[in-house]
Amino acid sequence: MYSIRVNREKCKGCGNCAKVCPENWRLFEDKKAHPIRVKVEKLGCNKEAMESCPYNAISIVQKVR
Repeated sequence: MYSIRVNREKCKGCGNCAKVCPENWRLFEDKKAHPIRVKVEKLGCNKEAMESCPYNAISIVQKVR
């Protein structure tokens, strides 16, 4: 299980995450990135979303069961 986090202060709303992983990322009215699911079993494109963020606002933590 992985936990996805977004640092709201670092996020500038560039939309890269939503472009590379539209199935789990959206930009809302606050112009910040929001993951649809914050807990996921598999990283999928969320890893690419994290790596594409020029502001390093996205982090993914693996939860130990």
